[in-house]
Formats: sequence, structure tokens, C-alpha cells
Amino acid sequence: MMKKECDEIILALDVASKKTGYAIFIGKTIVYHGTWRLKSPCYHLDLFNRITQTIQKHKVTHIVSEDIFMDSSYVRVNVYPILAECKGVVKLAVQQSGITISHCTPIRIKQHIWGMSGKRKLGRDEEKQMMIQAITNNYGYALEKPNADDEAD
Repeated sequence: MMKKECDEIILALDVASKKTGYAIFIGKTIVYHGTWRLKSPCYHLDLFNRITQTIQKHKVTHIVSEDIFMDSSYVRVNVYPILAECKGVVKLAVQQSGITISHCTPIRIKQHIWGMSGKRKLGRDEEKQMMIQAITNNYGYALEKPNADDEAD
């Protein structure tokens, strides 16, 4: 028997080593959202535990995670190895739980959620505000500071 879209429970993640934004969707409705502040220096274990606990608690059937990308900026080059480790932690949690995972690039997500185009160059803060506004408009969910940008991503 094929599962209906409304039966799917999706955990959406914006994974990082210090703060990971998450949202849980049932169908196209956000039912929970927040930001996990991960414990340093054990952020790998903390991230793994939070993901597996969330999968079990909410009966998550699929994870959608922001994919990592590398560009020439100093910050991205230095952060890439840490994000790659975090991606590995997410994959391990998924494999242990027996659910499925999809990865989306940040640009693809922004194109889908608020119609970002390559024609207009925006600053990071402006992109975050566009995402927060789009989440509010598209999902009827008001995100509030200080964690709104992590949750919106």
C-alpha cells in the first residue's frame, strides 16, 4: 500500500555544529520547530541523539537536510569539513532509524520557498529576512528572533 503525502512526517534540518535549526512537517503543515544548541565539544553525539530522539518521538518518516557546498570564501572553506562531519552524523542517524533522507542545496531551497533568482544579489541578512517572511506567508507560522534565521533555513 502506498503512503499518502499527509501520512509523511518530515524532519527538516539546517545542520551546523553549534546551532541546528529544525522543523517537523506533517503533510505541508509545520507542527514543531526550533533550534538545537549543541553541546561543545560533544556536538557530534549531541546532534546524533537529538535527531534519533526526534525521529522516535514524532515518528519521522523522512528527513530533508540542507546540503553543504564549498565555495572560495574563507569562511566556507574553513567550515566545510565541520559541516561534512555533521552530514555524516545525520546519515548515521538515518541509517540506524531505517528512514529516508533527501538533501537540498541552500539556493534550491530559497528558489522554492521565496523565489530567489540569481539575477539579484542579496546580503546574508536580507536573505534570512526573505526566508522568515516566506515561512510566515507560506506556512502561516510566525518565526521570532533570536533563532528565526536558523529555523527558517
